[in-house]
Amino acid sequence: MLDKKDLSLYTQIGSGVEGIVYDIGNNNVAKIFNKIDLDKMEKIYELKNLKINNFIFPKEIIINDGLPVGYTMEKINELKTLKKEMFFLSINEKMKYLKKLENNMKKAHQNDIVIVDFNYDNFILSNNELLMVDTDNYTYKKYPTNIYPKLYDFYAYKVENKVTPNLDKFIFTLKLLDSAFDKPVIRYLYNLEDYIERLPIDKETQEFLKMQLSDSKQKEYFNNYFESFKSETRRLKLKKWKQL
Repeated sequence: MLDKKDLSLYTQIGSGVEGIVYDIGNNNVAKIFNKIDLDKMEKIYELKNLKINNFIFPKEIIINDGLPVGYTMEKINELKTLKKEMFFLSINEKMKYLKKLENNMKKAHQNDIVIVDFNYDNFILSNNELLMVDTDNYTYKKYPTNIYPKLYDFYAYKVENKVTPNLDKFIFTLKLLDSAFDKPVIRYLYNLEDYIERLPIDKETQEFLKMQLSDSKQKEYFNNYFESFKSETRRLKLKKWKQL
């Protein structure tokens, strides 16, 4: 275990809502949380024992005055996030990386992980691979996520009332279709397969997109998503009318 006092010797290279990141050398960085969450640190202690290709998991716990306050992880030198690169990729190139994301998602599910947060800033393009970072926010076994995206709160969670791999598949499919259409998929509510047919992509990619919609549980999620969206739209219209 590393002591937080040792970090005074190192360079701060980033900061965010959760904490501060230091370059500690030997191709490693340290993440120090702004607030101590012992339940989350317990999850990180479990996650550091995992080894899955393309996943950047915690390596070593950092201690301050006897309490865990952060962890070390491998440093990613090539910070090309999928979010930034999406603006420059052709639709077929986007699909190539999203297929890699799907493969990573399947590996996560095989190891009792639910990703939940499909923020493209957390997916790094490196040497033709897609690396998964911010893994400490995943749901793992009994340990919950502390990230609740809009989709999680408002649409998908209502179907099963718990976090399952089906939730990941649903959010992934929505992100996938949004990326394919270059517009929010909600605009194509009732003709998704027709729109997929018209996309300028190869047949294999068309089948890949259609396959995401074929599962019965996914259809249930999408139906709930559409109905929730319509209800919310009606609610906002009513609210606006009442303000007139």
